[in-house]
Amino acid sequence: MNENRLRDAFGLARSLSEGVGAAAGVPGVAIAALRREIASAEEGYRYMLEYAARGAEDPGRADMARRFGMSVLEFTDRLERENLTAISFSVASTCA
Repeated sequence: MNENRLRDAFGLARSLSEGVGAAAGVPGVAIAALRREIASAEEGYRYMLEYAARGAEDPGRADMARRFGMSVLEFTDRLERENLTAISFSVASTCA
C-alpha cells in the first residue's frame, strides 16, 4: 500500500461500505460496525498527517502508515466477504 494513496484507499473503503448489502436490503450490524472502524482509522490517519504537516518528529510514522495501509486492506477484504454473503443470500431467497 503506497502511503501517498492512503487517503484515496480510505475513500474507496468508505464507498464500498456504503454499497455492501444493498442487494439484500438494509446493511447489517456487522457493516455498521465496520463503517465505524473505517471512520476511526481514517481519523487516526488524518491526525498523523496533521502532526507531519506541523513538522512533529515521529520516528514511528512509517510503521504507523504501514499499519493504516494494512487496515484498509483488511477492511476491503471484510467488506467483500460481506458483499458476497449478501449476494448469496439474495440469490438463495430468489431461488427458493
